[in-house]
Amino acid sequence: MIREIRILPEAEEELLDHSTYLREHNTQKADRFLDEFESSCRKLAQFPHLGRLWSSNNEQLVQVRRWVITRFPKFMIYYRINEPDEYIEVISIRHSSQEVGDLFKYL
Repeated sequence: MIREIRILPEAEEELLDHSTYLREHNTQKADRFLDEFESSCRKLAQFPHLGRLWSSNNEQLVQVRRWVITRFPKFMIYYRINEPDEYIEVISIRHSSQEVGDLFKYL
């Protein structure tokens, strides 16, 4: 079953920030990054449990999963699966150098 992908506004802003940064250095790389993000979302829509559960002591983050963006292994999509309504919610898109402890503020 293919699920709908919903991207939180904060995650959209992060995606834009990452692509803008990449575009400043290499336009083609920024375009590839956005293409790979979309490809990763399509893959997760088909197979939502591909991502690994992210371990956290925060109850709000217990069901959060992470998936590496193909060809951009330092970027991860943090998401959760909404089973009853059958959609995937993208919470954040982070570079590996960024802190992830503040993900709960998006929920």
